Parts: sequence; structure tokens; C-alpha cells
Amino acid sequence: MGAIWIKYIPVISLVLVSLLIIALLFVVSYFLGAGTNNIDFEKLSVYECGFEPFTDTQGTFDIKFYLLAMLFMVFDLEIMFLLPWAIAFNILTWTSLLIFIWFTLVLVIAFVYEWLKGALEWQ
Repeated sequence: MGAIWIKYIPVISLVLVSLLIIALLFVVSYFLGAGTNNIDFEKLSVYECGFEPFTDTQGTFDIKFYLLAMLFMVFDLEIMFLLPWAIAFNILTWTSLLIFIWFTLVLVIAFVYEWLKGALEWQ
């Protein structure tokens, strides 16, 4: 019972090495960044894609930004659901294969619908 912690030596060593690397990066960045504490108007100005900001930060955004972000999240999550099927493809049963085909068909229909509605067009 006393030697059960020996199984956790790889995890403990990984945590210790990670903490050591983090501490080292903090120290190195502190010393390398010591000469860059000059407060400058250019450093404090708002940066917006290389242009001077033309509205305040409380302004409204075009709905296309939100639609594109939601589409990215939806398709990104759907790819995450496809990964287990790809890993276990050689042991799929007919039922799971039909579910996979149905899921992929729904993805394709949703993608074609968004494409036809112009949600992927950027103007």
C-alpha cells in the first residue's frame, strides 16, 4: 500500500517540468521586456486592422460576423463528432453506419442551405 504513489511518478514529473518551464518563461520574459516599459501614444492607441478606429468600442457590428462565428462553431463541433466514427470505422455495425450516413447527410444539407442563402459570402 505504501508504494502505490510510484505509479504516479510520470504524472508528477510532467507537472513539475511544466511548472519549471512556466517559471522559466516568466523570468525570461520579465528580463527581456524590462527595457520596453516606455509608455507611448502609439502603444496605447486602439489598433483595428491597421486602420484608425472610426467608431467607439460600443458600436454595433454587422450580423455577418456573428453568423460566420456561429457557422464556424457548428461545423467545428460537427467535425469533433465525426472523429470517433473515423477512429472506430472498422468496427462499425450497420446501425452505426446508417447513423453516420444520416449525420453526414444532415451536415451536407445544412452546408448547402447556408451556401445558397449566401451566409458564406463576404461583401
